[in-house]
Amino acid sequence: VIGANDRIAVGYIGTGSRGMSHIKDQKTFAPENNIAQAAVCDVFKKRLDGAKETLNLSESDTYTDHRRLLERKDIDAVLIATVDHWHAQCTLDALAAGKHVYCEKPMTRYLGEAFEVYD
Repeated sequence: VIGANDRIAVGYIGTGSRGMSHIKDQKTFAPENNIAQAAVCDVFKKRLDGAKETLNLSESDTYTDHRRLLERKDIDAVLIATVDHWHAQCTLDALAAGKHVYCEKPMTRYLGEAFEVYD
């Protein structure tokens, strides 16, 4: 259980324009909001490297497969800003891994996916 004064470790899945916007905005307010920007994931190395540099992360905190990021026990929550058709699967994987999720819209493409996320 996370206490009111504990830092929330966030992993970012998707570091394109929307993902980087979230990363930069949260970096500005991370200290006062007890956020630790802990890891980034993207399939495109150039974007991944840009996010790594922005957050001053080590190579071991970068991933090209979101499932590897989700294996980390120190990550409390993920922010998903991938292409739309990956939102539902990344969300389901994150929830199955016990992570809290913030997902860009649309969260799902189809009603069936929405019910899967809901369940």
